[in-house]
Amino acid sequence: MSIVISIDSGLDFHEAEWRDLEGRCNGHVFQSFDWVNAWRHTAHAAKAIVPVILIARLSESGRMMMLWPLALRNSPIGLRSICKLGGIHADYGGPIYDRQSLGNHRREFAGLLVSTLREARIDYVDLEGVPKDDCEWLGLDRFSIGPGEQASRIVFPSDPSAFFSSLSKKLIADIRRQERRLSELGNLEIVIGATGQRARDITEAMLQQKAERYIATGAANQFLMGGNRDFYRTATERFASSSGMIHVSAILLNGKVIAAHWGAKYGSTFYYLMPSYDSSDVGKYSPGKILLDKLIRNMASYGVRVFDLTIGDEPYKNIWSNETIHLLRLNIAPRALGNIGIFLNKAFLRTYYALRAIRVVRDLKRNAFRGGNRLAGWIRGSK
Repeated sequence: MSIVISIDSGLDFHEAEWRDLEGRCNGHVFQSFDWVNAWRHTAHAAKAIVPVILIARLSESGRMMMLWPLALRNSPIGLRSICKLGGIHADYGGPIYDRQSLGNHRREFAGLLVSTLREARIDYVDLEGVPKDDCEWLGLDRFSIGPGEQASRIVFPSDPSAFFSSLSKKLIADIRRQERRLSELGNLEIVIGATGQRARDITEAMLQQKAERYIATGAANQFLMGGNRDFYRTATERFASSSGMIHVSAILLNGKVIAAHWGAKYGSTFYYLMPSYDSSDVGKYSPGKILLDKLIRNMASYGVRVFDLTIGDEPYKNIWSNETIHLLRLNIAPRALGNIGIFLNKAFLRTYYALRAIRVVRDLKRNAFRGGNRLAGWIRGSK
């Protein structure tokens, strides 16, 4: 028995098989049907890409063994390429696959993948954020162009109390002290797993706090593209329920949201994705840190096995995490012309990282973003 790999743009047509595969495999929320479907009807609208899925099946039974949500794009010089689907809303860019069924075909997978891409007239592939473990298991690590980003996570032991006992006593004492100080300012309310209108209100507060933070720090503001705001709102509307994928939480002081978190719970994993906090005077009490502690403890008590802090090198992730996920960037050139695209892409990345290392350039970029964020906010407020 062999496998057959194909590329299809009919995402809805494969919904039933997609969901069945999710039930059999341990994938990430970013490749789930619900997440991809919400994204492609909101944030995708402003992007010049076509969502596609790469599918591997057993040739005789036709049973799906792998599904990889990807994006097809055309470059300005006429090259057709494949990239990660989901953009900034997908920290991990790997596939969903059934290891048990695919196990006997691992040796042939990489070769069949390249052949399928060539037949589909794909010139090159530039995939970022693919977990190293997946790359090695599927035999794709030979296409890696070097180590990519890293993600942090907490893997709870069978007895979660052992994890909490390992944390710094000073850290926990500081969190408790700040919580007491906040409670002295008025009515302190902690909401974990909000639903309905409350989830929508907290999501709006998170979006506003994030936008203010982008302005203050000069970071790129993803919310300048309306589709990104719509993604969070749509996903909250559809999936923020007691058993839903989206998980919304907050700390309120006298009825005002002073810290919020928008994330996802998928299988036995919780994804810590969009934390925010009020940057006014109450910010000195670290409400975001207090909420993170509450979330970690809540998830552990409900049997979550992994608390995924996702991509980023923020110092707090090193404090809480006990495991690192290594991510790779894959470059594949199924056709000869694809080498041009890969060469240009590598040149761009080298230039980008070289410039980012220069402090003056970093300051110019930060000031440009800060000014753009303020201008956009003024325009939005004047309408």
